Amino acid sequence: MEGMELKPQFDELQKIFDRCIKHACRVLEECIATKTARLDPDQRQEQERLEYNRIADELETIIDVVFLYLDMG
Repeated sequence: MEGMELKPQFDELQKIFDRCIKHACRVLEECIATKTARLDPDQRQEQERLEYNRIADELETIIDVVFLYLDMG
């Protein structure tokens, strides 16, 4: 099949991306936990919601850039 010789390389890249994403998620979760540790429960919930929304927006931007790059290639 055409292009199948590249599959192992793409699979390896995917594993690297997965590890990077897991690490980034752990770091972000620890950062949010540290920021909200001293807040009361209502404030903590609101702050966590805001942080997760901000992070989701950043990830969406990154994904858009990646797809734009892939479309150009």
